[in-house]
Amino acid sequence: MWTHFPWLSPLLKILQSRLHKNSYSNSRKFIAFSDISVMKPISIDLRERILAAYDAGEGTRQQVADRFKVSLGLVKKLLAQRKRLGTIEPQYQNVGRKPAFDGEHLEQLDKFLHKHTDATLREIQEHFSDRLRCSIQAIANALKRLDWRYKKIVACERARQRRCEIQTLSVAKSSTLNEP
Repeated sequence: MWTHFPWLSPLLKILQSRLHKNSYSNSRKFIAFSDISVMKPISIDLRERILAAYDAGEGTRQQVADRFKVSLGLVKKLLAQRKRLGTIEPQYQNVGRKPAFDGEHLEQLDKFLHKHTDATLREIQEHFSDRLRCSIQAIANALKRLDWRYKKIVACERARQRRCEIQTLSVAKSSTLNEP
């Protein structure tokens, strides 16, 4: 029954052993992810033999899949990948969102920052708005990758203004108190 999916046999053994254990208090049965091994990519040698058999006309895609005990989807994937990329090597997926500033944009950001060292994040965003749509956080992440540090100038100026206001208020109070 599961001959087309040889990678399922270890998983099925784990499932069967877990289902037969009565160690759970409720009726739900769980499998820990640590119990399931991560699938490794199929070797390049096997990939080459699969495609060579299909190219030699030794059968349909399904027959080639049955012969090498792989899924039909793998055969289809290999054919499409060879056609699209010209290679049958395993393709590793980059997981996650792609950075807004990458490659050429990162270089442009670095050049911009060398010219405008006092630019705020908002100013950087406005400068790149015609070429790139990104958030303030994306700019901060790009600055981190470029090893630029930015100061919160606005906050420093506000603190300085408050200190000055407090000093002027205290001077004004003291001058009104000293007057007869």
